[in-house]
Amino acid sequence: MALLRYIARSGIEVNKEAMAQKFLELLPKEGAALMKTMAEEWIEEGKLIGLSEGEKKGRQEGRQEGRQEGRQEGQTKTILRILKHRFQPSDEALMKLEQLLLRIANEADLNHLTDLALEGSTLETWIDQLTPFVPPQPTASPV
Repeated sequence: MALLRYIARSGIEVNKEAMAQKFLELLPKEGAALMKTMAEEWIEEGKLIGLSEGEKKGRQEGRQEGRQEGRQEGQTKTILRILKHRFQPSDEALMKLEQLLLRIANEADLNHLTDLALEGSTLETWIDQLTPFVPPQPTASPV
């Protein structure tokens, strides 16, 4: 068993069928049981390695998504502050605009809308410019 573990962990490329055949020749009674036990260990080891790598990749992707969402939220808040300062819309109007802005995922589009908020002459003009950037709301599929 110790020899099998050594071979398995050594990184030596092994022909599993040839190894199983040799064990069956050398240890006719125990060879099959040893190979089965080692195969189970290799499977478990593979599962643990895969799980660990999957968790690591998931954490990295989660951090990237979190940073992206944070930038989008920050940009949205900046746009709303500019609009509030320049045009004094009602709180209700600001909430509606926030909902629209939160649907925009493209950072470049949000940057462009920030520039437009700084340059626009009226809130209505800015809203007209906003409309093409807002993706349609997903519709609920019938059950």
